[in-house]
Amino acid sequence: MFVLSFLAVETAVWVVAVSVAVSLALLLIIVVAPWKDVREEPELDEETETRLLLGEDPEAIERDLEAREEERRQRVANLRPREEE
Repeated sequence: MFVLSFLAVETAVWVVAVSVAVSLALLLIIVVAPWKDVREEPELDEETETRLLLGEDPEAIERDLEAREEERRQRVANLRPREEE
């Protein structure tokens, strides 16, 4: 009887040990794997990041940024010297 209970305890210890090892390996993969892709992404400016975190629609943010960029281009184009006639 003692031998059977000892084998059951030993088996349970092995099952727990293997489960812990597999869990730690999966956790490591989940944490480490995406870091290369995250590092390669361009950094967001603070306003865009804040608006995304506040739950604004990304398409609306993109439209606003494109409108600002177009306005900036127009201002720069207005600085172009006029051709003399």
